[in-house]
This record gives sequence, structure tokens and C-alpha cells, in this order.
Amino acid sequence: MTWTLNKLEKTSEVEYIPGSPAIPAVAGVVGVPAYTYWEPTYSGGATQILSWLSPQGWDYPIYDPYGQVMGGSGGYRFFDGVKCSLISFSGDLGYTYSRPGGTVTWTEIEVPAVAPVAAVPGSPATEAQFNIDYRLGWNSGAVGPATLAVGKVVQWRFSAGDVGAVVGITRTVEPQDQGYFGMEFAIMATSGLWVLYQDGSPITSPVPFDNVDTFALHRKEGGEIVVAINGGVVWEDTVTADDVIVDASLYSAGDVIWDTREVLEAAAVINTNISGSTLTTAEAVESAIAITRTVGPGTAIGICDATTLCGATVGAVLVNGSVYIGPPVEPPPPPPPVFG
Repeated sequence: MTWTLNKLEKTSEVEYIPGSPAIPAVAGVVGVPAYTYWEPTYSGGATQILSWLSPQGWDYPIYDPYGQVMGGSGGYRFFDGVKCSLISFSGDLGYTYSRPGGTVTWTEIEVPAVAPVAAVPGSPATEAQFNIDYRLGWNSGAVGPATLAVGKVVQWRFSAGDVGAVVGITRTVEPQDQGYFGMEFAIMATSGLWVLYQDGSPITSPVPFDNVDTFALHRKEGGEIVVAINGGVVWEDTVTADDVIVDASLYSAGDVIWDTREVLEAAAVINTNISGSTLTTAEAVESAIAITRTVGPGTAIGICDATTLCGATVGAVLVNGSVYIGPPVEPPPPPPPVFG
């Protein structure tokens, strides 16, 4: 049968700060104070004056953004001290002005102030940012939905890149928090090294491992726990006879516990005979499992073919912090017979 690579992974929290486009600077406008002037009004006859001189001013000026006159309507020019109004312009004749005549009436004209406009400084563009919180700490974990029965074996793999990942057992009467300090017994992986813990304290020295190593925790009668790596027993002792539950904890985002499964004792690839004899379980598997004990932890060699883990195996899936037990994935039925 084929196993799904069940994975429990601690995720990070990512804050996205979008970037912003550049904002161009805007020049300000110089203010113009209010002022008055007298405007003459002529009544009576008028004469026209042809001149190549452009207007000296405008009755209705138009200002540019800097407060300077850029043109307008009602152009005029003074001739002999008399204000003459612009009538027309011709490229051949030049400017035509109207010189008033007759009676002059003076009118005071008030020009309101033009308020200044402050300049707006520009700002450069900013790039989008990702702030990643790896949520460091023993603040993420998972537990199984039921007690780990006698004769059951839990198998899994760590990642050699784990900052801190722990799998162990906790008494069901004790609170199951997110850390590992309450576990009766645990296996911790950190930076490619594994260490055994009991009651929150290490009981072995660190030992190297890599991603392909399979860890197994076997619960036996009387509270005895057997730990095996790649089929080789590395530790065996009595922990507690109370009901226990599988417990896990992760320290940093990116830490994973994967390829997790629960199998029956008869189908586990574990050498329970420390003296070094071979264990075979023909009743539970279709082919024998040959395990050879060698010197040193984690050096046992297990040999099994693809049919070893058969119907006696029960799958366990870690999903969003919970272990779910389900039936095994059965192989497809054989093809129908061919007659002829």
C-alpha cells in the first residue's frame, strides 16, 4: 500500500505592506496684494492709432502659475498720456488702438489680492514589503484524538532543518499544552540532531540524523516504551502505565513532522530483541521482516519489500494540529479475467 506523506507544519505570519508610486513636486504660486487704480472713460469722438508697439497692459489679465501676466483681454497702451484701447492686430498694419476724445470720467478700480499657494514637495516611490514573523517559541502543537494503546507503534520523520520539533507521549490526565514540558517522554529534533527527553529534561546526548531517517515509538505492556530509528532500538525503559496520548510541538515556522503513521505492533519495523536476534512476523505480513541489531544507536538495518505493510496497518494523518485515524488506502482490485 502507498502512504500519503502526512505533514504537520508550523506556519509564519506575513504582513504585506504595499508599495506606493512616486509623487511629483508641485511649485507654489506667489501671492499678489490687492491694489487700486483709476480708469478713465472718454465720451465723445475717438480716433484710431496704428502702431507696431504691443499693449502695455490688459484690463482683464491672465496669470501663469508663478503670478506673472501672460496675456488677457482689453489690451491698452498710453499715447501722450492717454490710455488707448487695443482694437485689433494685423501682421501687415500692426496694432490698431482707439484714442478716446471728448469728456473724461475717472473711475477707481479695486483689484483683489491673489492668495499665495504653497509648494508641495514630491516623494519617491516605495517598494512593497513583506514582514515575516516566524512565531518563535513552543506555542504550536498537536495531540492525537485517542489514547495510544498497548501494542501500537507511531512512526514519523523529522526534517534536518527543523529548529525545534518534538514528538512524545503525555498522560491523558495531564493538560496537553502547546509545548513539550508536560510530556512524560519525548524525542526532540533540532538542527539535524535528536535527543531524548523525559519529564522535560534531556536523558541522552545529541545524535545526528537526516530527512530519510524514520523514528518510531512503540508502547508495550506495563508502561514500557521502545524508541527505534530506522528499525534499530536506541532506547527502552518503563515510562508510565497510565493512559497516554501522542503529543507534538513545533518551535519555529517551517518546522515539520511528516510521514506520520500509526501501525500495529506486528507490522512495525522494529527489532524488540536487544540481544540481536532476528524478528519475523509472518502472521501479520506477506513477507518476512529481517532486522539486524548492530552496535550504536540508529545503526540497525531493516529489510522489507513493498508488500510488508499490509492490511494490518492503520493510517494516521496530522491535519491542522490534530491527528486523525483512518482506514488504510487499499490497492485497486485486480483486473477481470480474460476468457477466450
